[in-house]
Amino acid sequence: QAFEGLTDIQISKLLRAADWKSFSAGEIVTRQDAPVDALYFIIKGRAQVEVDGVTVAHLETGTFIGEIAYLTGNPATARVVIEEPSRLLVFSRMRMAKVTAGDRQINGILYQVLGRDLAQKMRQANTRRVMEREPVMP
Repeated sequence: QAFEGLTDIQISKLLRAADWKSFSAGEIVTRQDAPVDALYFIIKGRAQVEVDGVTVAHLETGTFIGEIAYLTGNPATARVVIEEPSRLLVFSRMRMAKVTAGDRQINGILYQVLGRDLAQKMRQANTRRVMEREPVMP
């Protein structure tokens, strides 16, 4: 479902452009305010998202890491730390540029996919903020 809208051939092209990487608990995937040279997709595992040293989210299997930096070209907005042994697909910016240049449809759908992922994360963050402000009923 993460790559919904892409054909099997397009997904195959993306997978050939990616590297599979195992991460151990405690490894840092992105550092806040540092450049990000890849887009990451959690195949299996869990990661913690920190902004200014405060945990703001946990990412699970099937979500992207580094999508804001990938989309904007700006440095990372958060520090992401692996919480448990994890397996990630790593899409280097350079290899992705070659794939998307060869198939413009992949580029458009990829932006849609990343937008959906980002919107879901924002909904979860907004819900969490509302819940934190509401008094707990006994």
